[in-house]
Amino acid sequence: MKFPLISGLLYLAISAAPVQAQEAPAEQDLFLTKKDILQHCLQPKYPPAAMRNRFHGTAHVAMTINEKGEVEAVDFRRSSGWWLLDQATAKALIGCKLLDQPPAKKIIAATRYSWNLEEKLRYDNDPVIRPETCPESDKVRLAGETEGGLGIVVGTLVSREGQVKQASLEWASGDADTDIAAINFVKACQFNPAMIQEKAYNAPASVRLLEKKAAPAKAQ
Repeated sequence: MKFPLISGLLYLAISAAPVQAQEAPAEQDLFLTKKDILQHCLQPKYPPAAMRNRFHGTAHVAMTINEKGEVEAVDFRRSSGWWLLDQATAKALIGCKLLDQPPAKKIIAATRYSWNLEEKLRYDNDPVIRPETCPESDKVRLAGETEGGLGIVVGTLVSREGQVKQASLEWASGDADTDIAAINFVKACQFNPAMIQEKAYNAPASVRLLEKKAAPAKAQ
C-alpha cells in the first residue's frame, strides 16, 4: 500500500481503519540499509502503545524518491506485523531527503526497517503459530515465509495456553468477507506460547495470510 504526502499530513496518520493491501510492488532501483536511512532522517520514536504491548518486527518498504532526492511516497511490501509500527516507519520516511545527489528522475529505493525491543522487554521465544492446528478455509491460507506480497495481517494476543485471546486486523484485503474469514481463521489456530526462562506468558503475535485464488470456471 502506498502512502503519499497530502497537504503536509501523512494519509495513514489520519486514517483509523485498517489499510487495504495492494500486491504487485514496483521494481526497485537501489537498496538502502537502516544505517543509510538514519544518516539522513530523524530516527522515529518507538510508539508508546507498541512498546507497552511489546510489538516488534521488520517492515519491508519501497520508497518513491523524487528529483529533489526526497521520499514522496512509501509502499509496504511486507508489514512489520503491526499497524502502529508501519505508521511510524512511514512518518519517518516521507519528506526525508535521502539522497545527497538527487536523481535525474524519480526512482524506487527499497529498505528494511526493524523495530527491536529493549532486552528487558523481549521474550526468550515469541509465540509461534502451529499450522497443523489451523482450520481449512476457502478464502485464506497462511503465507509462507519466502512468499512475496503484503497479504492480510492479523495481530493477536496469545495466551500462556497458546490460544488467541484477542485478534485485530492490521492490514486488510479490501473485501469484508475475506477479512472476517482471516480473523476467524487465526482465532481458531493454536500457538506455542511466549516463553521466558521456561515460563509461559501472554504475548502478541502477528500472522500474515494470503487470499486463496478462485479456481477458473470450466468452459462449457
